[in-house]
Amino acid sequence: IEVSGAQASVSLDHAVVDYAHVGVGSYDVLSTSVTNSVVANSASKGILVYASGVPSAALMVSGNTVTGSGEMPIEIDDAARELALKFSSLQGNKGSGNGENYLLLKDGQLTQSETWSFGAGALPVVLGEGFDVPAGDTLTVPAGSFLKVSPFGGTQGSITVEGSLVAEGSAGSPVTFTSLLDDSVGGDTNGDGGSTTPSPGSWGGIEVSGKNLLLSHLDIRYASTAIG
Repeated sequence: IEVSGAQASVSLDHAVVDYAHVGVGSYDVLSTSVTNSVVANSASKGILVYASGVPSAALMVSGNTVTGSGEMPIEIDDAARELALKFSSLQGNKGSGNGENYLLLKDGQLTQSETWSFGAGALPVVLGEGFDVPAGDTLTVPAGSFLKVSPFGGTQGSITVEGSLVAEGSAGSPVTFTSLLDDSVGGDTNGDGGSTTPSPGSWGGIEVSGKNLLLSHLDIRYASTAIG
């Protein structure tokens, strides 16, 4: 299923999409909603949302099960950082047997204050090619959480904080920021069986221009500059 165009929209609920190249592809549309659906055996990606020219485009991708994709099950590429991105719209997506078993969020930007959580048993969310916390917004990462950043795609990913970052772990439940290639936290997220390993500089790090950081028991691994 492929939908494109600034006046177009896609809405799927309790749908089954099987044996496609890209199961559901949404490209620069006004509104994308894929919920409670099963996407299986896609040659490439299960669900792909690409947004580069529709300001405040609506997005809801939640409650889906994606299996057997040749690549990653779900990719949200906010190339122009114009999606109406809310974590509540990315809840409860699950998957197994995919080439890489995670939801990739590329070039994302908060549109409101958020807590890093996507539902029990959900696919982990990996950041790619940068993520921005604008002035006036707060990203809260709870104790025991991990946040991975992809080193792939031609741009070394960084988390830019112009607003606030709250990451308060504990001795027994630290907050971890690390590379996608780090299998010691959250398992083999990229599904390559350990054939790739992280190294210093695998991702950019946390770039801070805001004034509000609350950090404790924080473990930052394999960054170029951990906090700069």
